[in-house]
Amino acid sequence: MQLVSIDSFVMKEQNRSREHQPKLLELLNFALRSRHYSPRTEQTYCIWVKRFMAGGHKKRLERLHSAGTACAVHLDGVVRGLLPKLAAAGFDAVEALTPQPVGDLDVGEMRTVAGNDSVILWGGVPGIMFAPPYTWDDMEKHVVKTLGAWKGSRFILGVADQVPPDGDIGFCPRIAELVENFGNE
Repeated sequence: MQLVSIDSFVMKEQNRSREHQPKLLELLNFALRSRHYSPRTEQTYCIWVKRFMAGGHKKRLERLHSAGTACAVHLDGVVRGLLPKLAAAGFDAVEALTPQPVGDLDVGEMRTVAGNDSVILWGGVPGIMFAPPYTWDDMEKHVVKTLGAWKGSRFILGVADQVPPDGDIGFCPRIAELVENFGNE
């Protein structure tokens, strides 16, 4: 018996044609199968996700919005399946969006995948890029690409996951300078 992690499944799926990307329920099915859940349990979990997840979020969000409360949700890593569902449910922001090379989406794809121009994309800078083998040149190119991809839309640029212990925190003021000067050249 070969055990396969969800991460290796996603990596395999990313290398397949861009025409087919794993959806939330496909990832759930794989996770349940890899843990040897019965087919009936797998079917029940998928029905439960379809039936209760979006509706429950929408009802809570409507109540919170009517009380004047903005709502954000934390989502990082593999986001392709959930990002459009959370945006459609009515969250005001989706926080900790981790793009490639760590996550499953390029920063340029995130707005399109969200499918909702009013949701705030929050993140965009993978923490791993603060540490070797990445350099300031790599980080600068990534930040400029992110600013260009998200320009004209609602976003908060931030570190999308944890900065490793060997990360260069000195990149932060340099990123701030890039943001301040973006579009002024």
